[in-house]
Amino acid sequence: MTRKAFSVVGFLLILLSCFVITANQAFPGSIALFPVVGTVLVIAGGTADSPVNWLLGARPMQWIGDRSYSWYLWHWPAMILIAAATGIDSPWLGLGIGAATLVLAHYTFLKIENPVRHYRPLKVKGPSATYAFTSALLAVAALVAAGVFAVGTEKSMNADIQKWNAVREQGPPAACPTKRTTKTGQAYCVAGPENAAKTVMIVGDSHAAQWVPTLAAIAADDGFRLVIRTLDACPAAEVSVLANGSPNKACAAFHASTRSAIEDIRPTVLLTANSDSYLGQITSAAGKVPTADEQAALWSAGMTSVIQSARQVGAEPASIEDTPRPIGDAAICVTRPGGSEDECTPSVEKAEADVAVLKDTERALKIEHVLSFDDDLCDKSTCKISDGGTPVFSDQSHISQAWAATQKGTIRALVREALSATSS
Repeated sequence: MTRKAFSVVGFLLILLSCFVITANQAFPGSIALFPVVGTVLVIAGGTADSPVNWLLGARPMQWIGDRSYSWYLWHWPAMILIAAATGIDSPWLGLGIGAATLVLAHYTFLKIENPVRHYRPLKVKGPSATYAFTSALLAVAALVAAGVFAVGTEKSMNADIQKWNAVREQGPPAACPTKRTTKTGQAYCVAGPENAAKTVMIVGDSHAAQWVPTLAAIAADDGFRLVIRTLDACPAAEVSVLANGSPNKACAAFHASTRSAIEDIRPTVLLTANSDSYLGQITSAAGKVPTADEQAALWSAGMTSVIQSARQVGAEPASIEDTPRPIGDAAICVTRPGGSEDECTPSVEKAEADVAVLKDTERALKIEHVLSFDDDLCDKSTCKISDGGTPVFSDQSHISQAWAATQKGTIRALVREALSATSS
């Protein structure tokens, strides 16, 4: 392969990586070979006469290249902080932030990066001086890293921190013990005795899936069949929601197939559970995000539709309410240098800020069998992130499987209450 071919193939691999690498893939991983191999090939191509070198050698590309390091340093914290502050997940916001940080990069390139690079006292003469200066910088960096490591190691030996580290390392819950298909071809998962006289069907997003291991254990103990229909980022409420700024078509299909599955399976109890932090992602029939009040009305109608689907087949509706929220990722907050459970414990106002509107909307529907954790986790001022020494959360919203297991008795009481209502 010629140097020209190296450049062209490498550049195409880099471009291809923009399309083949998605948020659903582990990165870095084998998928990282696309940009890495592409970059190696472009470098191997050298200065060969090729369309790639003509493009990269153009003055606008050279201008961006000069400022690329400053741009790299500016764009990521700006994207993370602005997205966290606004709660907006949109590619257009990302593009706007990227353009704005390029302006900042241009300024810091001219006023900071270049002046520092060309500052005479920092210049060294000859290879020996360069090596000595670089070695000194590396030694300082190594000492700082060793200090951080020592502090982190001492902190990680703490028993409480070890519990939180274990929570951080837990994988997603086993939300599909056994796969099955209804007579009309609707896929579902099942746990507990499959020939049981009574069936509890849980529907919702990952906030429903997080309860599946606990529910599966209860199903095995109490002798009912547990049917599972969950999809990440797709609530039980039949509403249209956004995913990465675009309509979530998979969620719309999930709602339609869930209705069919309810008709096919005819559960004894239909248990709903989902995140209540969809405000700002619920769209109208026109595909637009309306006002908060209008989103709440759509949520109410969507939950009502699910309840009606249950009652039409004789199922008793029940619900597990969403939990309050920690301050960001609770596990990371506690285990970071200087972190502690007290420091990471949110006020009631902050814990309920993202979920209050839709949670109140669901309560207005007056579902008879509802389990709320608000009183257990919150007092008048704060909401705890650790319950009896067990971490409640595994990230910024999901509960830890260790804490879910401690709620087995509470969940069992809810299920038994709903099942008893169908016998009376």
